[in-house]
Amino acid sequence: MNTHNISSQIVQCLGNVWAKKMLYDFTVKIGDEAIECHRLILAACSDFFKDLFTSGMREVTENYVVLPDVSCDGFRLVLKCIYTGEDVLTFENLYEFWLVAHRLRINFLLDMTETFAIEAISIDNWDNIYRIAKLLKSGKVLYQIRVFMLKNFDQISLTSTYLQLSFYELRDLLKSEDLNVQNEDVVLEAVMKWVNYVPSVTSELVEDDLCKKKDNTKGKRSMLIHSNVFGSIVDKEFSRKDKLPELLKKIRTCLVSHALLTRVYKMDVVSTNKDSREIIVNAILYHVQKFKHGHWPIAALHRACSGYTHGGILAVDGGNFKFISAHDEKMYTITRSDLLQDCVQFTTVQGELYAIGKQLSSTSGEFNIAVFRENKWNFVMKIKSCNLIFFSRSGLLHIFNRDEQSIYTIPKQKKYITMAERLRDFDKTNYVEHAMSHDNCILLFSSLSLDDTKRTAVCKIDALDNCWHKRFLDGPSEHLISFRNDNFNYILQKNGCMSLVCLPHYGKDIHFRSLVKLWDLERELYGAFAYKKKLIIFGAKPNPDCPEMKTLLAVPNHFKLVKYWGIEAKCSNIAPVILPTANLSEDNHDSII
Repeated sequence: MNTHNISSQIVQCLGNVWAKKMLYDFTVKIGDEAIECHRLILAACSDFFKDLFTSGMREVTENYVVLPDVSCDGFRLVLKCIYTGEDVLTFENLYEFWLVAHRLRINFLLDMTETFAIEAISIDNWDNIYRIAKLLKSGKVLYQIRVFMLKNFDQISLTSTYLQLSFYELRDLLKSEDLNVQNEDVVLEAVMKWVNYVPSVTSELVEDDLCKKKDNTKGKRSMLIHSNVFGSIVDKEFSRKDKLPELLKKIRTCLVSHALLTRVYKMDVVSTNKDSREIIVNAILYHVQKFKHGHWPIAALHRACSGYTHGGILAVDGGNFKFISAHDEKMYTITRSDLLQDCVQFTTVQGELYAIGKQLSSTSGEFNIAVFRENKWNFVMKIKSCNLIFFSRSGLLHIFNRDEQSIYTIPKQKKYITMAERLRDFDKTNYVEHAMSHDNCILLFSSLSLDDTKRTAVCKIDALDNCWHKRFLDGPSEHLISFRNDNFNYILQKNGCMSLVCLPHYGKDIHFRSLVKLWDLERELYGAFAYKKKLIIFGAKPNPDCPEMKTLLAVPNHFKLVKYWGIEAKCSNIAPVILPTANLSEDNHDSII
């Protein structure tokens, strides 16, 4: 039995009945017109009529209903589609058809109309489709419109409709990593244009539920659309200029060109607003002190379209390097190096990745320093040492020699090494486990003594006055790691204790404020990095059955999400780095996870 032929025959019969105006038993009144229909067909297709005919309302006994909020032409189109199965939908009648299908709750026509609208979205009509979708609360279409706006923001930002977006809609676009732009200058230019635009009385795309309003004007669908969607309710409570700081926080301002930042800084709307001025100044400073602290300010995070990704790098045996993406939390392989095969450590200087390590064949105790550029490791220099800590401070590479208990500085020319003054009386301190920097200060962490490894001695070295001061910290120094975000330095000990480093810019005091204890058993830690409000920690697996990635406690007011990545391998430290996605190849990580 060919059910398709049977269905076609039934639809054809219904079409004949409708064409010959046979057996009508119900009337729909729209304005001055009365349209004859069949109860059975209306109830079968429309949830609105099905509810009406089972309600016992007077319309049932009087055999007619008045529909003041749909157009006559739109209703006739819907009837034709229902009775004949004919595809009557075109872009010209889309809005009237869509409104009737929505009002009468004809779900199969509503699905068909939304699919048609999604397929029709283009730069020439997206705003019209957006209006009706907002009016009718079409989540499916609104989602696709948002995707279209993100993908075509360069062009969208040049339209008059863009200027009519509400603050909330614009903020939602700006904060998305999927915002597709040629560069971040486009985003800042668009925001400044939106802020300086003064909307007319009825030219604001609104967030409120305006579709509850009903336009009783007969047949005037375009007026209904515009009066409900281009309303003047939202944004009356505040000036657009008052919202500039919040919008600037969603822009990757550190990635905006220095020339545009300077020009924007001189605008009255910025120079007269303390918060806006501070954001732009910090972005300008970032150009001077790029990646100074070895982390990513929120304002320096790349978007998906940029071709760069944020993550952490680590070395495994034999010169093999792995990259863990902060975006998708996957592991990738990057270019290996024969220069760096053992005892590898990483650090970043002004956004560039540096590594120190030795070749397995080396017998002289020499270490190589290399920089990662153009998808390859480039030799910088050799040094003689066998027991060191590699880190950066204020745009310079530093090496702490554990044997000599001295700090070496590698100038920006990177052609030679200079030695800082030997730390007098520092030989009383036990083995230094970790070094970190903060502005002009260096912090060295070591066991309090050979007999007391459960407490940590912290030596603060001030590079300005060339003196050092010692403080103490409960908990072990072994496998201690440090990391930072936009505002703070943190340390994490292998027993799970996380502390905030309270280090003022001036003065000699330094102290540590305990934040949270993330676990109870001690773990070998390799490093951590903060990404937005997320913290990813790397270390040895506590046990073979531990999952690869485990979510831990959040740290209120600091990190909304904390994850621990357990790795089964001999690993180096973890350094945060930004790499081109073209340099990465996905790793199945069977050998190390």
